[in-house]
Amino acid sequence: MTNETNTVLNNTDTSETTAGKTSAKKIIGKVFTYIGIGICALLAVILIWLCIDKFILKSPVPSIGKFSMMRVATGSMQGTIDQGDFVIVKKTGDYKTGDIITFFPTGATTPTTHRIINIDDEGKFVTKGDAQSAIDREHISTSQIHGEVVGRIRTAVFMVWFKDMGWIYFLAAILIIGMGLLLLKYDAAMKKQAEQTRELEERLAKADAKAAADAQEAVKQDESVAQDVQMQSEPEPQKEQEVQANEDNGAEEPQTQQTEEAQDTDA
Repeated sequence: MTNETNTVLNNTDTSETTAGKTSAKKIIGKVFTYIGIGICALLAVILIWLCIDKFILKSPVPSIGKFSMMRVATGSMQGTIDQGDFVIVKKTGDYKTGDIITFFPTGATTPTTHRIINIDDEGKFVTKGDAQSAIDREHISTSQIHGEVVGRIRTAVFMVWFKDMGWIYFLAAILIIGMGLLLLKYDAAMKKQAEQTRELEERLAKADAKAAADAQEAVKQDESVAQDVQMQSEPEPQKEQEVQANEDNGAEEPQTQQTEEAQDTDA
């Protein structure tokens, strides 16, 4: 019975270990879910700021801090920056020959991205597209420069489908779909975890109750066995006393007979 009790206790320990592993998985799942939601929230903040910068502040190029991202519409920089690629532009304030810059020609509302090939005597920048043979007519002053190109994102084929929508709308679509999927997944995961936790707690409670009952029963049986063993060992002294008493009775009987015979003789 003691072995059975140990088995029950071991099963309980195994259940607790399993519960611990399940809890760890839940924590990891929650961490990744929160990270995903945090990323979506960050993208939402970025998108909101870009919309404010473009539609309320009327900035020609929406920016986040010193950084902007825009799509190259022509092939004037083909080979270095292909048509349809996205460029990341930073406002560095320090421009030199060889830098690729994004600037606004006089009177233009659409920026141009070309390379600085020289600096004239007035300190203005001479620019040219890498795929063009002629230099740009206008020399660009520092105040016309939006920033230096510090990164490039190649255009995937499917992004051409969205070129008429604009990159901001594509980003908004990704954001909305991503947040929706994450929230649905999170809600379903939370419901499933709550159900699993409830079932696990019920199983553990039943296992603990059964283990406690079996342990008590085992203790009672052990006590009963101990009492039986003690009772079986006690009668030996009692038998010796009975044998001694019988012997004493046997010795007294002849004496009594002798006494009776002597009385008869005297008579």
